[in-house]
Amino acid sequence: MVYRTSKPHFAELGNVKGSDYYKNIKRFDDEVIIRKDLLIIRFDSQLYFGNSAYFKRELLKQIKGKGPDLKAVILNAEAITYIDATAADVLSKLIHEIHEMGLQFYIAGAIGPMRDIIFTTNIINELQKEFLFVKTKEAVDYFDNAHQLSSLGAEWPMRIKELESNSL
Repeated sequence: MVYRTSKPHFAELGNVKGSDYYKNIKRFDDEVIIRKDLLIIRFDSQLYFGNSAYFKRELLKQIKGKGPDLKAVILNAEAITYIDATAADVLSKLIHEIHEMGLQFYIAGAIGPMRDIIFTTNIINELQKEFLFVKTKEAVDYFDNAHQLSSLGAEWPMRIKELESNSL
């Protein structure tokens, strides 16, 4: 179990042709559309001190593998049920590093507890409120036509006030 959580499944996702679904490109290679300008990844575990270095290493390897056409990275966070303080710090620094590469970084599909952690750590300062999405398709659409705030990004100011009042 320790091994599985320290090196969990890490998948690049592609759009299933004719749908709003995104699936593992290795399992659905003939059925998915893979874009050169987007890297959509899914990390299938909680993100914590024991696997945060692995997460960073694998993500940077995937970014390098995409080549010079890459413009943005989307983290599908549906499978990330928890993130501890160490991993939150690693993720916020990693987002900063990705931005310094000239790439955008989005998070899609984060569940409530994960969103709470995003909103109450330095992650939100690096991520920017408009780069948090309910679904991967919304993040892709925003990347393709960045003209409106995501529904989660729009709730950001209210959510911060709510979390601050609950912690008093």
